[in-house]
Amino acid sequence: NLHHQPARIKDTREDQRRRLNRFTAPIFVPACVVIGHTCGKSKEERIERFQKQGLGPNYLIAEDGCYYLFVKEHLMAWEYNLAYWGGSCGVIEGEGKMVGKGQINELKTYAISIALEGSGQHDYTEEQYETLIDLMKDLRERWQFKAWNVLS
Repeated sequence: NLHHQPARIKDTREDQRRRLNRFTAPIFVPACVVIGHTCGKSKEERIERFQKQGLGPNYLIAEDGCYYLFVKEHLMAWEYNLAYWGGSCGVIEGEGKMVGKGQINELKTYAISIALEGSGQHDYTEEQYETLIDLMKDLRERWQFKAWNVLS
Protein backbone atom coordinates (compact mmCIF):
# COMPACT_ATOMS: atom_id res chain seq x y z
CA ASN A 1 0.00 0.00 0.00
CA LEU A 2 1.03 3.60 -0.50
CA HIS A 3 2.57 4.73 2.76
CA HIS A 4 2.56 8.40 1.97
CA GLN A 5 0.81 11.00 -0.12
CA PRO A 6 2.31 12.19 -3.41
CA ALA A 7 4.16 15.49 -3.50
CA ARG A 8 1.70 17.99 -4.97
CA ILE A 9 2.90 20.22 -7.82
CA LYS A 10 0.94 23.50 -8.17
CA ASP A 11 -1.37 23.36 -11.19
CA THR A 12 -1.85 26.89 -12.54
CA ARG A 13 -4.34 25.66 -15.15
CA GLU A 14 -6.57 23.60 -12.82
CA ASP A 15 -9.68 25.66 -13.64
CA GLN A 16 -9.33 24.67 -17.33
CA ARG A 17 -9.17 20.92 -16.78
CA ARG A 18 -12.84 19.93 -16.69
CA ARG A 19 -12.89 16.29 -17.76
CA LEU A 20 -15.16 16.24 -20.79
CA ASN A 21 -15.21 15.12 -24.35
CA ARG A 22 -15.40 18.28 -26.39
CA PHE A 23 -17.27 16.40 -29.12
CA THR A 24 -20.11 15.12 -26.94
CA ALA A 25 -19.90 17.54 -23.96
CA PRO A 26 -20.88 15.41 -20.94
CA ILE A 27 -18.42 15.25 -18.07
CA PHE A 28 -16.69 11.89 -17.69
CA VAL A 29 -15.09 10.12 -14.78
CA PRO A 30 -11.81 8.30 -15.49
CA ALA A 31 -12.32 4.93 -17.17
CA CYS A 32 -8.75 3.80 -17.79
CA VAL A 33 -5.10 4.35 -16.90
CA VAL A 34 -2.36 5.18 -19.40
CA ILE A 35 1.21 4.44 -18.33
CA GLY A 36 4.07 6.07 -20.19
CA HIS A 37 7.48 7.63 -19.60
CA THR A 38 9.10 11.05 -19.58
CA CYS A 39 10.88 10.61 -22.94
CA GLY A 40 14.24 10.66 -21.18
CA LYS A 41 13.51 13.95 -19.44
CA SER A 42 14.33 14.23 -15.75
CA LYS A 43 11.78 14.70 -13.01
CA GLU A 44 12.96 18.30 -12.64
CA GLU A 45 12.56 18.99 -16.38
CA ARG A 46 9.03 17.57 -16.38
CA ILE A 47 8.05 19.58 -13.31
CA GLU A 48 9.40 22.75 -14.94
CA ARG A 49 7.50 22.00 -18.18
CA PHE A 50 4.30 21.42 -16.23
CA GLN A 51 4.67 24.64 -14.27
CA LYS A 52 5.35 26.67 -17.43
CA GLN A 53 2.99 25.04 -19.94
CA GLY A 54 0.52 22.98 -17.93
CA LEU A 55 1.45 19.86 -19.92
CA GLY A 56 2.03 16.67 -17.99
CA PRO A 57 0.50 13.50 -16.57
CA ASN A 58 -1.70 13.14 -13.53
CA TYR A 59 1.20 11.39 -11.75
CA LEU A 60 4.96 11.19 -12.25
CA ILE A 61 6.98 8.43 -10.59
CA ALA A 62 10.64 9.42 -10.19
CA GLU A 63 13.59 7.02 -10.37
CA ASP A 64 13.85 7.04 -6.56
CA GLY A 65 10.22 5.87 -6.25
CA CYS A 66 8.83 9.18 -5.01
CA TYR A 67 5.71 10.16 -6.83
CA TYR A 68 4.21 13.51 -7.71
CA LEU A 69 0.63 14.58 -8.32
CA PHE A 70 0.53 17.11 -11.14
CA VAL A 71 -3.19 17.03 -11.92
CA LYS A 72 -5.94 15.83 -9.56
CA GLU A 73 -7.42 12.52 -10.68
CA HIS A 74 -10.90 13.86 -11.37
CA LEU A 75 -9.44 16.45 -13.75
CA MET A 76 -8.01 15.94 -17.24
CA ALA A 77 -4.24 15.94 -17.62
CA TRP A 78 -2.89 16.99 -20.98
CA GLU A 79 -0.62 14.06 -21.69
CA TYR A 80 -0.67 10.95 -23.92
CA ASN A 81 -3.41 12.27 -26.18
CA LEU A 82 -3.98 9.24 -28.39
CA ALA A 83 -6.54 9.91 -31.11
CA TYR A 84 -8.20 6.52 -30.76
CA TRP A 85 -7.82 3.51 -28.55
CA GLY A 86 -7.94 0.75 -31.12
CA GLY A 87 -9.28 3.13 -33.76
CA SER A 88 -9.21 2.42 -37.46
CA CYS A 89 -5.74 3.84 -38.01
CA GLY A 90 -4.50 0.81 -39.88
CA VAL A 91 -2.83 -0.70 -36.82
CA ILE A 92 -5.84 -2.15 -35.02
CA GLU A 93 -9.17 -2.95 -36.63
CA GLY A 94 -12.35 -1.44 -35.22
CA GLU A 95 -13.64 1.93 -34.15
CA GLY A 96 -12.08 2.38 -30.71
CA LYS A 97 -15.05 1.80 -28.41
CA MET A 98 -15.10 1.20 -24.69
CA VAL A 99 -18.06 -0.70 -23.31
CA GLY A 100 -20.33 1.69 -21.42
CA LYS A 101 -18.40 4.76 -22.60
CA GLY A 102 -18.75 4.73 -26.37
CA GLN A 103 -16.17 5.82 -28.89
CA ILE A 104 -12.87 7.01 -27.50
CA ASN A 105 -11.84 10.13 -29.40
CA GLU A 106 -9.33 11.63 -27.00
CA LEU A 107 -8.01 9.08 -24.58
CA LYS A 108 -6.88 11.73 -22.09
CA THR A 109 -10.55 12.56 -21.56
CA TYR A 110 -11.10 9.13 -20.02
CA ALA A 111 -7.68 8.36 -18.52
CA ILE A 112 -5.56 8.91 -15.47
CA SER A 113 -2.02 9.16 -16.80
CA ILE A 114 1.15 8.00 -15.06
CA ALA A 115 4.64 8.81 -16.34
CA LEU A 116 7.70 6.92 -15.17
CA GLU A 117 10.89 8.98 -15.16
CA GLY A 118 13.06 7.60 -17.96
CA SER A 119 13.03 6.90 -21.67
CA GLY A 120 11.43 3.48 -21.87
CA GLN A 121 14.70 2.24 -23.43
CA HIS A 122 16.26 1.15 -20.13
CA ASP A 123 14.96 -0.73 -17.13
CA TYR A 124 12.97 1.21 -14.59
CA THR A 125 14.08 1.04 -10.96
CA GLU A 126 12.66 -1.36 -8.38
CA GLU A 127 11.47 1.70 -6.45
CA GLN A 128 9.49 2.88 -9.49
CA TYR A 129 7.89 -0.53 -9.92
CA GLU A 130 6.97 -0.73 -6.22
CA THR A 131 5.35 2.70 -6.30
CA LEU A 132 3.59 1.95 -9.60
CA ILE A 133 2.13 -1.32 -8.25
CA ASP A 134 0.91 0.38 -5.07
CA LEU A 135 -0.52 3.34 -6.98
CA MET A 136 -2.30 1.03 -9.44
CA LYS A 137 -3.85 -1.00 -6.60
CA ASP A 138 -5.08 2.23 -5.04
CA LEU A 139 -6.47 3.60 -8.33
CA ARG A 140 -8.20 0.32 -9.23
CA GLU A 141 -9.85 0.17 -5.82
CA ARG A 142 -11.08 3.76 -5.86
CA TRP A 143 -12.06 4.04 -9.57
CA GLN A 144 -12.99 0.39 -10.25
CA PHE A 145 -10.79 0.06 -13.35
CA LYS A 146 -10.78 -3.28 -15.12
CA ALA A 147 -7.33 -4.80 -15.73
CA TRP A 148 -7.81 -4.51 -19.50
CA ASN A 149 -8.34 -0.76 -19.19
CA VAL A 150 -4.72 -0.21 -18.20
CA LEU A 151 -2.75 0.85 -21.28
CA SER A 152 0.92 1.47 -21.89
